[in-house]
Amino acid sequence: MQIKRAHRTGQVSPVTGRLRTIVVRFERFGDRKEVVRNAKKLRRTGIFINDDLGPASLELGNNQMSLIKQAKEDGKIAFFRHKKLIIRE
Repeated sequence: MQIKRAHRTGQVSPVTGRLRTIVVRFERFGDRKEVVRNAKKLRRTGIFINDDLGPASLELGNNQMSLIKQAKEDGKIAFFRHKKLIIRE
């Protein structure tokens, strides 16, 4: 696995003491996919792996979050893929 670039963003919060976010860019897309695929192994550890989305994508996702919650309450599978909301029975 080869990392092209990695850096921290933001500042440490003196109130919460939370660590700063680390942004990583991989040399190969396959390496990125592997990290995202294995992210579920980090559940309940306090470590999160998320895509670094632009403001437009974040706003789109936030606007449709109520649709995802409703679909999941109805027992459906709901998720985002490439800025599109996918809901499966």
